[in-house]
Amino acid sequence: MSSKQPSPIASQCWLCVSYFDQLSSLLKAPERQSLFGISHTAVCDELGRFRIWAGNIGAFQTIKLQSSLDYRLREAPKILRQIVQLLEDLSESLQDGQS
Repeated sequence: MSSKQPSPIASQCWLCVSYFDQLSSLLKAPERQSLFGISHTAVCDELGRFRIWAGNIGAFQTIKLQSSLDYRLREAPKILRQIVQLLEDLSESLQDGQS
């Protein structure tokens, strides 16, 4: 994986953060919280947990940094693809939550 390639894990992580933010904004109104059956606080808590997890393992960092998860998994493409797939699933679930 060269440093000129995009960072697949970092890209998906930032996309998840964006969807978390959108869902959080949607749930600021109390009537929407009761309609969807989930609280704004719960979404914010999960976003916080996600940010801590991703930050601790270097998932937000670009591929050119040796501490990034993308860089560290450059020789384990199967695991990298699996993590990207899980992040894509999370993104899809967050999008569904907004529908």
